[in-house]
Amino acid sequence: MKLYRIFILILLLFPALLPAQNNSGVTAPDITRFSATLDYLSSGWMEGREAGEKGGFMAAGFIETMMRWAGLQPYGDVSGNVQRTFFQDFDIVKYKTLAASVTIEDGKAATPSLSVLKQEEDFTVISAYKSAVVSGPVVFAGYGIHAPVLGYDDYKGLDVKNRVVLILAGFPGHNDTASVSWKRFSTAIEPLSSNEEKVKTAARAGAIAVILISTEKDKSFEPKSLKSNTADTAVPAADIEDAVYEDWNFSLEADTSLPAIPCYAFSSEASLRLLRGSNVNPSEFEKSLSQNPVPVSSQLKNKAVRLSVEVSQSLVNVRNVLGVIPGRDTSRCVIVGAHYDHLGKRNNMIYYGADDNASGVSGLVSLATKWVQAAEKPPVNLVFASWTAEEKGLLGSAYFARHPVNGTGQILVYLNMDMISRDDPSDSAHRQLSIGTRTADEYLRQIARDNNAGLSRPFALDLWDVTGHSGSDYASFTAINVPVMTFFSGFHPDYHSPRDVSSKADLAKSALILKLVDECLAGVLKLIDK
Repeated sequence: MKLYRIFILILLLFPALLPAQNNSGVTAPDITRFSATLDYLSSGWMEGREAGEKGGFMAAGFIETMMRWAGLQPYGDVSGNVQRTFFQDFDIVKYKTLAASVTIEDGKAATPSLSVLKQEEDFTVISAYKSAVVSGPVVFAGYGIHAPVLGYDDYKGLDVKNRVVLILAGFPGHNDTASVSWKRFSTAIEPLSSNEEKVKTAARAGAIAVILISTEKDKSFEPKSLKSNTADTAVPAADIEDAVYEDWNFSLEADTSLPAIPCYAFSSEASLRLLRGSNVNPSEFEKSLSQNPVPVSSQLKNKAVRLSVEVSQSLVNVRNVLGVIPGRDTSRCVIVGAHYDHLGKRNNMIYYGADDNASGVSGLVSLATKWVQAAEKPPVNLVFASWTAEEKGLLGSAYFARHPVNGTGQILVYLNMDMISRDDPSDSAHRQLSIGTRTADEYLRQIARDNNAGLSRPFALDLWDVTGHSGSDYASFTAINVPVMTFFSGFHPDYHSPRDVSSKADLAKSALILKLVDECLAGVLKLIDK
């Protein structure tokens, strides 16, 4: 009864959400419906829509109602082996480091001298998924990159099993664009040089932990226990400065892509203490490899470390919201997606997330309503997906990509909308629009160009290559080799702050973006139908 009353209240507050009469064929997506949905999703009632929290579940319920009202069919989990729901439920892991310790053992094993490091002064924990206590000798593995196909391998001939691996941040030549190594490696090897990838590589080689150092003073030592937003704002500055919150990490449950061993970053001083008396000079190593990329790795003589980390870990239930228009061919699909979660509440301040990304979900609802009204079935299933936990690491879309609901079949194209209602401060003419695709998918860029040219006021398009990027849910689909189009209208000073409210939306620009997304979707389906 309570849900029924809430639904009636929604309809009374937002009569524009009622299905529009359509006596003259299918029209463009309805900006009035977009605006009403945007207002409600980013209202205080939704409490910032944080994944796994009350506001997140309220938002999911509202989006389900809107999908039903639009006429979509449920495309989520099967309930009781009988009927589909609109929800795809799953658990994510919430974890953070509570405490950690590092002790350097210097000297012969029988009588080593001990140096105890201080957390957040001498070192910080970059990543730790589980509690661990380990100890072992230290091996210097250069940049920690294993790329034999590129002719570079820091692990060649190096035994790191049951050892702690010491590695440098970056890659050969990373700090000298005129160097031999930069010209040889920068494009191909850079994707392998992230801290996460280096830890995975060390774990696969049998290491028990990773220590990260940098030749630039304290570059790799950035305490990450707290985050805050202190930007100038209409919200009182003191209130914003108080909006400090604990930095939890999140992952998919049993995620095999997570680093399996802990990674510590050492300060410049701690790095010197560890390397004192060894033959390893990071600055000389870096300089040498920038001109002659031949790895030189070795064990640090008479050096060992004892490491511990205590991690708090719990499961959080979250849900994607999925609806579908069945196509003539139900073995394939095109997906239109947008994440609905945001940052929630911090110290009783609501992060409303109007542009990020109530705007994308509002566009999703408007597009779904328009396509349900079409006279003909689409050539393939047309799935409308509202993802959870994007702000936690693209987890909702990643879960779907790895565990598609029964009947998904082949995903032909994924269209993503993330932040489509505001302007970059430099965009005084309100004409900038970013559309990301893969380099290989020129046909999608051509669809974007052709349909943009047909607008009454064409956008100044930024057509960019998403390869190697992971800024939004499109990355979950490029990871499984699906062509993507991702639409984004620009960053603004209110990003990830309580100032991101619906009253600041540029509805005229959003209307044109929706028209372009709609026509690009039609162009994709037309190609499929040939």
